[in-house]
Amino acid sequence: MLVTNENKREYLNALAQYRLATRVRTQVDAFLKGLNDVVPDELLSIFDENELEVTIILIYISFSYFLAYILLMANLFCSY
Repeated sequence: MLVTNENKREYLNALAQYRLATRVRTQVDAFLKGLNDVVPDELLSIFDENELEVTIILIYISFSYFLAYILLMANLFCSY
């Protein structure tokens, strides 16, 4: 596509669509399939995108602290 002043918005829209959707479609589909294997779609649909983001972040933080605690306990246990 030859970009001119007249079609630069169209070009930028097409570029954004490609980079944000088309290029990562396979990865997004795989993520959604894995997520739906763990959490049914009916349960996910009760959250809006902001609530889902906060929930995932909280789960990640909780898991990180849990993992750090397990590693700390394993280290303490092995040192005795």
